[in-house]
Amino acid sequence: MTIPTVTEFSGKRLFLYAPRFHGYEDKIINALLQLGISVDFCENKPQYLDPSAKRGKLIKTIFGRFQYRLNNYLEDCVYPIIEGKSYDILLVINGYSVNGELVKKFKEFNPHIKTILYFWDSHNLFDWSHLSDYFDVVYSFDSLDCEKYNYKHIKNFFIPCATEAIENDIPLFFVGTQTASFDRYSILLKLYNGMKKQNAFPFFRLLICHKHILHSKLLYFFIKNLPIKSVFLRNFILNYELYEKTKGADFIIYQPLDINLVQDCFLRSHVILDLSLPQQSGYSHRLIQALACGKKIMTTNVFITKEAFFNPEQIRVLNPQQLEIDWMWILDKQQFAFNHIVDGCQIDQWLLQILSAVKVPSTSSENEKGPANLPALK
Repeated sequence: MTIPTVTEFSGKRLFLYAPRFHGYEDKIINALLQLGISVDFCENKPQYLDPSAKRGKLIKTIFGRFQYRLNNYLEDCVYPIIEGKSYDILLVINGYSVNGELVKKFKEFNPHIKTILYFWDSHNLFDWSHLSDYFDVVYSFDSLDCEKYNYKHIKNFFIPCATEAIENDIPLFFVGTQTASFDRYSILLKLYNGMKKQNAFPFFRLLICHKHILHSKLLYFFIKNLPIKSVFLRNFILNYELYEKTKGADFIIYQPLDINLVQDCFLRSHVILDLSLPQQSGYSHRLIQALACGKKIMTTNVFITKEAFFNPEQIRVLNPQQLEIDWMWILDKQQFAFNHIVDGCQIDQWLLQILSAVKVPSTSSENEKGPANLPALK
């Protein structure tokens, strides 16, 4: 892939439609501005009853209100931003609040617009494959999804940071979110208690921010008393208790952390814990950044063992069902060199790769005059 120069996109207008995720959306916006691209942003917001979600699909189908909520969100929050404006590029990350009508609106008012879709979640969690036909180019961080759906593969990005003269005083680091499909809480609790026995204290923060669509005290007591429970039902019970604060731990939080604090604690850590979702082959932002910073990594992503760069001295794979921990390895402050597997993943280079697949026409003289003649949204 030929990476374009910065000047090829200078002066272009881009609409970024991305989730709010640990402040990464702001980093993307700042990097685009540094490339000379003007940006409008709107949150690509997760919606309740999303039929693309793999867990609880039947229940969501019965409720059947996702499309109504999605259309309302687009009408109230997205279309007012783009009305009367012209864009050269539409960059969408993930498929939460996306449908064909949204892309058609952009193309209706911007006939020459180039549309790009990037997935930083696996289709094993959300099956958004039906959206690919609406876009000029589709990327994914997940190599298995790329093979199955013929997407282009680009790893997640990392934020460059200085690593010199930083005290390594945190043995183990994790910051993330409890999800309905994967129990991170129980893994963290076992590791946290094990670290305390070693007289060492990790930096763990697990954000509880999602109230399950079926959140109900009556339903909770009914499910809790069932003799047999699926993984989905066990996670429902746990998420209810964590949200209602009837179960907890020192590392539980209910508001996101400041991104600068997260970055500081990350850099001070010996080992970065990556709790990837089951069957996800793509690497998280945190794992990519850990490789860039020469950190040791403990991950549940078994696919990393197939990589040419895999080094068991730097990377350990964690089995969530049978935790076997080498505490001495965690407490050892050894650092490793920059891993060149992440070449091209620095956020500005990542964006240029993302944009490289589309040829944006030169700005016309009509567009230079502004978007005054564009039709109003219907």
